[in-house]
Amino acid sequence: MDFMNIKTHTFLQYIEDTTQRLRTCVMVLRTEGPDACTDADKVNQIYSAYKNNMDEENTGVFPTFLANEWTFLTFETEDEARDWAKDNLPLGRDDVDPDYFVQCWIFDNGALSYANDNLTKLSHRVAAAPSQ
Repeated sequence: MDFMNIKTHTFLQYIEDTTQRLRTCVMVLRTEGPDACTDADKVNQIYSAYKNNMDEENTGVFPTFLANEWTFLTFETEDEARDWAKDNLPLGRDDVDPDYFVQCWIFDNGALSYANDNLTKLSHRVAAAPSQ
């Protein structure tokens, strides 16, 4: 039997490797609040609010955001990613109703450069992420 050469990566390793290999900035979004909300009417209100905001700049983002718990966006620069995040997402957990909270992490050149939350949901090896 032939053995396959299988390589493993953690989520963070994969994102870090991808940003280095592609020389791009990657934003990872996780719809934590909306996905945990059990009130269907409120979920519709949440996604309507995000749709109205996101569609002003880029109509391609919202359909992916709506249909997935995890959304990956690529930007040419970290500044573009930060500006988009600050225009479209909560700056932190304390800034919004928990049901509206969307986690955001920006990785640039192989490293975490911005987060509106910490990485405890992603990795035990990182205690907190830099913000703004």
